[in-house]
Amino acid sequence: MTGNKRQIIEWLQNQSAKLFDIRVHHNKRSRNANSYAWVLITKIADAMSLSKQEVYEQMLEDYGQSEIVITAQGVKLKKLHEYYKLMHEGNLNGQKACWWKILFGSSTYDSKEMAVFIDGIVQEAKQLDIETLPPDEIGQMKKLWDSQDEVNSKQ
Repeated sequence: MTGNKRQIIEWLQNQSAKLFDIRVHHNKRSRNANSYAWVLITKIADAMSLSKQEVYEQMLEDYGQSEIVITAQGVKLKKLHEYYKLMHEGNLNGQKACWWKILFGSSTYDSKEMAVFIDGIVQEAKQLDIETLPPDEIGQMKKLWDSQDEVNSKQ
């Protein structure tokens, strides 16, 4: 269920005893943001003679959302997560361990996280002399995302 405080409380009062998970709703990034990111990723890939997937993963590493996870040595992360990078191997409390940087795919980003991601991709494109949207158009996209977040947070 998604709703404002009053709607959620009213709905909860009508439910039988169950366990609920309540989270703050964040807008997902817009389709135009995702499309724009992939247009630039494709142009960067073409300019660098790389695959779109290689460029996407590099952009995730450089500008995306991530967290560090520590595992016992030998744990296979591919079964747990699609994008990751080994940062360090060493000992932790006498056990061999690995420190991994887990990269979250852009499909999980809210509008603010996507704005940061796109800013990074735009910066990379400009360094390769790839034409990007004018700053005012990118700013308008961000304002639209911010205003959507603001409306949802007031509900």
